[in-house]
This record gives sequence, C-alpha cells and structure tokens, in this order.
Amino acid sequence: MCVLTHIIGPGKGFSYYYSRLKEADDFYLERSDLEVYLEEGIYLCKDNSAISFDILEWWKSHETKFPILSKMAAHILAILVTTVASEATFSAGGRVIDTYRASLKPETVQALISGGDWVRKLHGVKKKNKLRMASLKEILTRRPVAATVRLTIPAGQAKPGPPVGPAVGQYKVNLMAFCKDFNARTQKYKPDAPIAATVTVFKDNTFELSVRSPSVTWFLKKAAGIESGSGRAGHVVASTLTLKHIYEIAKVKQADPYCQYMSLEAISKSIIGTANSMGIKVDKELVD
Repeated sequence: MCVLTHIIGPGKGFSYYYSRLKEADDFYLERSDLEVYLEEGIYLCKDNSAISFDILEWWKSHETKFPILSKMAAHILAILVTTVASEATFSAGGRVIDTYRASLKPETVQALISGGDWVRKLHGVKKKNKLRMASLKEILTRRPVAATVRLTIPAGQAKPGPPVGPAVGQYKVNLMAFCKDFNARTQKYKPDAPIAATVTVFKDNTFELSVRSPSVTWFLKKAAGIESGSGRAGHVVASTLTLKHIYEIAKVKQADPYCQYMSLEAISKSIIGTANSMGIKVDKELVD
C-alpha cells in the first residue's frame, strides 16, 4: 500500500484503481455481441443429441455473454403464443411470459397444422368454403344501420297497431310489409306462441327480419300441461315428459339462427337440463 501511495500520491489509491477498472470495462464493452459470438468455437452435438438440440435453451444459457443477440434470437426463433396460467385466472396482477418459452416446438406446430385435417376426416366434417367475392362485395357495400328493435309478438298476429306500430313505425318502416313478412314466417306455429323477432332497420328505411321460435321453457310447459315450473326443482316434480317430447322440441329449436349448427343431441341435452331446472322429469322409458 505504501508503494502504491508513493507512486500515485496519498489518498488516491482506491479512486485510481476504480477509474482504471472502469476504463478496462469500457474498453471491453466496445466489442459487440456479434464480434464475440463469431469468435466462438463450433458447437458439436454428441451422438444423436442434435435431434433434441434446443436452440432457445442454448441462447438462454448464454444470455449473460450475449445479452443483445440472445434477445434477438428469442424474437426471431420463437413462435409466440398467448398463455395465461390457471392460477392467474382470478388474479388482478400482470401476466408474465418467459420470452424463451413463449414458443411451440416443431412437433407441436406440425400437430396443430395437420390435426385439424385429421379430426375433420375422422368425424366426416367438411371445411367451410372460403368467402366468395359476392359475400365480400356485400360486406363492403353493407347498408348503414339506423336501429335494432327486438319484439315478442304472437305467431301470425302482427298488426300495425301496438306493440309493432310504435316500436317499428318510428323509423318510417313499411308496417304493412313488415306484418305480412312476419305473419308468413310464423304461420306454422300456434297463434298464441310468443315469437322473438329482431328487426334491423337501415337508414334507407328498409329492414331485415329475424325470427326465433318460442323459448324452451314455453315448449316444456305446453308439453307438460303446466302453467309454471316447480319452485323446488330436484325435490318436487312438477310433471313428467318423455324423450320423444324432448326430441320434437329439439327439432323445432334447430331451425333457430343460433342453433342451426348444433346437433339434435346437443340441443336435446340442453333442453333436458332446462327441464330439470324447472322440476320436470324426463322419463327415458315412458312411452308417449
């Protein structure tokens, strides 16, 4: 220590050492990651380990040596996906994704690409046709919407008076044309059947009408001959229906816009669930 003080002067030993160390660090950092990487030797895989070589894992283990190149490798080589941990479902905190593991392995990518074709072939499902030019043109020239009106009207009983007139007439829609269209579409139902109608009114005073069959609860109550369901579902049985009733209701509901792509089995299961919640027992052996 005395020799160092004699050379550089008193009180300057640590500051001199620190300044020299900083100069050495600055000099080292002048070399880029690429220059250091190019001076590295070639990585040789042993035996058949090249098949299972994880290049992202290699860059992760060399992150401290190549801080910039490792981040570039993570962005270029990774196939990014969005993941949320199951335990974070009800968490208000931020989501943390490891940049080195936000990727899919080649085997997984291949499975995702070919898996859809395999499933479609197994279950006999055809691919949906691509969007035709006519449909694209229709979307591009879509008319501006002025309002969307939702009504519940008895089947075949639409009239220019209330509730149709005040709700739809305010948008200068041709009420006679609307009533004629609605009554023609709902003539297959009983006159007292409540039909849910959605009217899309455009700014040029034209309209589009979409109708849905009565609710499942309405069908179930009519089939069971009751006014309301059980107040203690699961304990008190309000009525009993057969699977034939469920099947007939499912066939009617399948014509609805939101159910046309569902199978009869799926719709029937949903109807059975609604029946159970109303205290209506579905007897699989009872013959109607």
